[in-house]
Amino acid sequence: MGPPLKHPLSRAASDAAGVTTVQVGTAPVAVAVSPNGAEAYVANQGDNTVSVLQTASNSVTMTIPVGNGPQESFFSPDGSRAYVINYSDRSVSVVDVATGHVLTTVGLGISLAGVGISADGARLDIGDLGGDVSVLDTQTSTVTATIAPTSNVPLTAISFSADGSKVYELNYGIGQNNGSLDVLNAVTGALLTSTTVGYEPSSMSITPDGSRAVVLNPSTNIGSGSVTVVDLVNGSVVATIPMSAPPQAIAISADGTHGAVTTQWDTAVVFDTAGGAAHTSLQVDQAAHNIVFSHDGSQAYVLSRGAFAASGSVADIDVASNTIISTIDVGNSPARMALNPNESKMYVPDTADNDISVFNLSFSGWHPTVTRLWGQDRYDTAIAVSQAWMPATSPVQVSTLFLASGANFPDALGAAAIAGQNATPLLLTPPNSLPSSVRAEIARLNPNAIDVIGGPSAVSDTVFNELAGLYPNNVHRLQGADRYATDREVVKSRFGPGSGPNSVYVVTGRDFPDALSASAAAAANHDPVVLVDGSEATLDTSTMEFLRNLKSQSYTIVGGSGAISIGVAASLATLAPTTRLGGSDRYATSEILNHATFLAPTRPYFATGESFPDALAGATLAGARLSPLYVVQPTCIPDSTEGDLVAANAGSVTLFGGPAALSANVANLVKC
Repeated sequence: MGPPLKHPLSRAASDAAGVTTVQVGTAPVAVAVSPNGAEAYVANQGDNTVSVLQTASNSVTMTIPVGNGPQESFFSPDGSRAYVINYSDRSVSVVDVATGHVLTTVGLGISLAGVGISADGARLDIGDLGGDVSVLDTQTSTVTATIAPTSNVPLTAISFSADGSKVYELNYGIGQNNGSLDVLNAVTGALLTSTTVGYEPSSMSITPDGSRAVVLNPSTNIGSGSVTVVDLVNGSVVATIPMSAPPQAIAISADGTHGAVTTQWDTAVVFDTAGGAAHTSLQVDQAAHNIVFSHDGSQAYVLSRGAFAASGSVADIDVASNTIISTIDVGNSPARMALNPNESKMYVPDTADNDISVFNLSFSGWHPTVTRLWGQDRYDTAIAVSQAWMPATSPVQVSTLFLASGANFPDALGAAAIAGQNATPLLLTPPNSLPSSVRAEIARLNPNAIDVIGGPSAVSDTVFNELAGLYPNNVHRLQGADRYATDREVVKSRFGPGSGPNSVYVVTGRDFPDALSASAAAAANHDPVVLVDGSEATLDTSTMEFLRNLKSQSYTIVGGSGAISIGVAASLATLAPTTRLGGSDRYATSEILNHATFLAPTRPYFATGESFPDALAGATLAGARLSPLYVVQPTCIPDSTEGDLVAANAGSVTLFGGPAALSANVANLVKC
């Protein structure tokens, strides 16, 4: 075999239903997605190659020659190696993922039956139809041991426990004898338990915790086949589920609670692995032969070849309601499918079309409209937010416009909440020069006054004087000796002594994520945000005196004790009732705060929790529209955030920032 063949990117074509097809090699039969979701390896049985698909661009960047008849591939747990099982010449090609080079091809000299890799990636077990298991050391790519068969019958499937300590072997049985599921010590090969299952078992699936196995018995010697649920701890049969037709494929959900099978009669059955109770069969397309669960177990995807192995389809089953949500058409003679680890896309090789179908997945029946507000940089993004808020459909004149540094976050944090309450945008500027685009937006907004946030080190006198020349007597600077004093000056611009706000949102001034969500919540409730040094043992005297004079009715601490210390919280509690809203990290804190603040978040906003600029202006808009701002990871949204928004049936989601800040996965509402 030669080196990988690099070539111009294969073109991807999309149909009206959103299915993208990418040309690969000849007769693709299997696909595996790398642990980080960056690449998919497509095994092309017809030309003995693997096509490397870059998942971000849906383009083939490399073709790797392997052994004869590749039918299966998978990655090591760390993603550094790929293993291609070549059934025709009974070998395993070991591929270096970084370079695409085949490091070695190990000839096994056996009739391949089943393959399993240990959770640590240290060993690969390859089963023989005769029952032997060859143990491949993945570091040296050599066969280090052969485990003798536990019974003199063909081996049909092999798997590992999660910790790699046990090997599960499914034995076929001969004649009228039932098959067996044997559990072996992976090191010594000693038989631990053996459980009798049904006639001529063909395949199995193991729950992630290793407690149960589900075995398919498609033989029609008795009835129409069955499914056997096995307790792997003691080797007993938990349940035997009769099938109306021979079962064809099996999958188990990631939490191990549900299994799903397809049958020869074009039906799919979801069942409970604990007791074996089965749902009513669902009619799917003809020749259903592969199943994949979503990572949260809420949905099962069933792949069918279709009539006469022509155009296939994927049925999306909602497990809770046992209904088919949708059916996605794919290509001709589709083979086994694979789900991206971040659950954003499904990949289906179309064997007869020499391509792979790629489509985005839907979740929980929630399909809001997703839009972005962004520009070429942070300053243009703030302008985009301003223009979306106050479009140029009629003359605009705002009362007091806020301008803050886009180079750092402290001065603008408190200003976002005040700007939102005043229904005026917050624009950003570099410290030493006012961009022409920002100057033009200020002119469009035609403010009665401009409040510049922070001292000359944040927004220079050069910028201030330029504005003062354009708007004489209407430009003011709100500043203090440090970020905390500046924040107090900003709060004073709206909340005077004795104003008695319903609550003061207290956040750390040492970081930005908690304050971003708090700014939107505070603006929506017409309350201020006050920055404190949360690392101190007690609240400092200046802030304590300021809050005492403000006479707030309560205090809402945003962030855990790592952000706002227990001592600072105790100081606040001497002034008024104090509540802490904090989670295990910035994303959990954002969700907890918004869950407590917004009863029906029908049009939420997302911003990255990894940087501040896009969210500074965005928090102002979210608060003014009485909507939550969730800080989310750059590549996904937390489960709890999605749960809140699904429950609220949120109809739209707005992202602040471009794809570099919030990736396409976030736009597709991919969960973490």
